[in-house]
Amino acid sequence: MKRVFIIIVLAGMFIISAYSQRPPTDLNWELFWEDDFNPINTNIWNSLPCQFEKNHINVFTKRLDNVYTISHHLVLRAKRETYTCNGETRYYTGGIVAAKADYFVRYGYIEAKIIIPYIKGVKSSFWTFNTNPTGNGDAGEIDIFEVQGSAPSTIMGTNLWKYYCDCENYTCVSCSELYKQQCPDYNSSVLCYGQNVAIPSYANVSRTYAIEWSPAKFIWYVEGAAVRNFPNPGIHELVSTTLQLGVIKDPAPDETLPFPDQEMLIDYVRVYKLKFDCDTTVTEITNYDNPQLPNYYDYKVKKSISLSGISSLTSGQNVSLRATDYIELTDGFYVPSDAELYLDNNPCEVQTIKKKKGE
Repeated sequence: MKRVFIIIVLAGMFIISAYSQRPPTDLNWELFWEDDFNPINTNIWNSLPCQFEKNHINVFTKRLDNVYTISHHLVLRAKRETYTCNGETRYYTGGIVAAKADYFVRYGYIEAKIIIPYIKGVKSSFWTFNTNPTGNGDAGEIDIFEVQGSAPSTIMGTNLWKYYCDCENYTCVSCSELYKQQCPDYNSSVLCYGQNVAIPSYANVSRTYAIEWSPAKFIWYVEGAAVRNFPNPGIHELVSTTLQLGVIKDPAPDETLPFPDQEMLIDYVRVYKLKFDCDTTVTEITNYDNPQLPNYYDYKVKKSISLSGISSLTSGQNVSLRATDYIELTDGFYVPSDAELYLDNNPCEVQTIKKKKGE
């Protein structure tokens, strides 16, 4: 069925707020899982064995020197030290954690509160990835942020990766050809799905970082404010939520100068899912606030919603409505200037989790 979004307003004012859709203040969402690191929930996280990451000059380890908890925080630490992993010696180490299969997510809202270090050569990342990519299928890498000390602390990198490809060895197609396939409006000077966005300085300050991911779109948030939105290019696989702190070569730290240990502190990670009632059509709502009264809106995503003046918001009221097919506001519906109404159209999605063999 073609999805339509209809708004007809002849009176009042609409305020579509970047804040109203955040799960802590939006009843359309329900918590899928969370960790406040008191201590780290080992059922959720893989503390990965030593490994390497592309473009990093460090080795990531699971040692307590690189991954540990203190004062209700998960700490990922980057150090200058000599360490050998799988026969290869490097001179920096870093920390990484990734969610286990039972906590993979497809669509939803992923948020963390983090203190990010700011120093030349250090890269902090909050992202997702698909642990089992196949060929040129959807890769599921979603970069909620990538920040590095060589850039200003008010610049945050965001990116989406639809495909996995060994671009250094050209085992599938060349990188330029790959981007042309992904983006009809290909520009060789711009990564198709990458964009740096301006944010308040992250340097050693506790801030919240989040992304909303639906079949239709992505919205990035910093401190509850939307900083970027982009159509979903087709990323739909289950992904693992990942945090890491490492050292990169572009540019690398100055080896002639001291490199004090760098730490990324994570206060919490929370993953939310939208609530769905895909078979229900709402023709009118008279009560948004009290489940004990008739015609209460339970804040689940409905098949369609059609409202008239009977359902006008009251002064100071904040309401978020979501539907899979359409939302219609007809003649007479009124939103006072000090109220907020957020409207969104989302295809119906049922969460499925596939466990790995042996888990």
